[in-house]
Amino acid sequence: MIRLFFWLENLSKRNIIRVLMIAIPVAISAIYTNSSNAALETQIGDLKSKNTLLQAKLRNQESEYDRLKSNMILLSLADDTYPNPKWLKSTDGIMLRLNKAYEDLFLRPLNYTRSDYIGNDDYAIFSKDIADNFRKHDRYVLKIGKPVTFMETVIMPDGTRENVEVTKYPWIVNGHTLGVAGYMDIDYFSNYLKTDDGE
Repeated sequence: MIRLFFWLENLSKRNIIRVLMIAIPVAISAIYTNSSNAALETQIGDLKSKNTLLQAKLRNQESEYDRLKSNMILLSLADDTYPNPKWLKSTDGIMLRLNKAYEDLFLRPLNYTRSDYIGNDDYAIFSKDIADNFRKHDRYVLKIGKPVTFMETVIMPDGTRENVEVTKYPWIVNGHTLGVAGYMDIDYFSNYLKTDDGE
């Protein structure tokens, strides 16, 4: 039992709820096979009620997550007139929003869209070495609490890797650091942003 609690401590809340949704019915079966008295029936009823509540809570959390993700996508659309690739991540490295320039340059060539990235971390989209580097720089910005310009490797629309200048800064609201924002200079990407008429 102690090992189970130690293991549960290392899971996210969402995964704990899922584990409990599986564990409670198993516990009910185990209890039921050992004895069948009135007190046991009461315990089983309590466990079933708790299981129903946990299932409702999980559905509620998933619904809230979907609403938040939709709102972040809508906020990203507001940035679409900004020509430079820009983005915003949580302190945990979860992509919260990104603009069309970012999507067109870095996601579409990899057959992803912003909805694939928002709500996920860098590892869901990029190779481990690139994602590790992004995360290392994000953590550094959070640590020092001010804007920093880095050279980061990105995958260009033609599939090549290139080092580009990236500026990252802490996203601070009401004195609280809520994440890391960043942008890249559009000049790095001029060859990839030609219009149909060549301009």
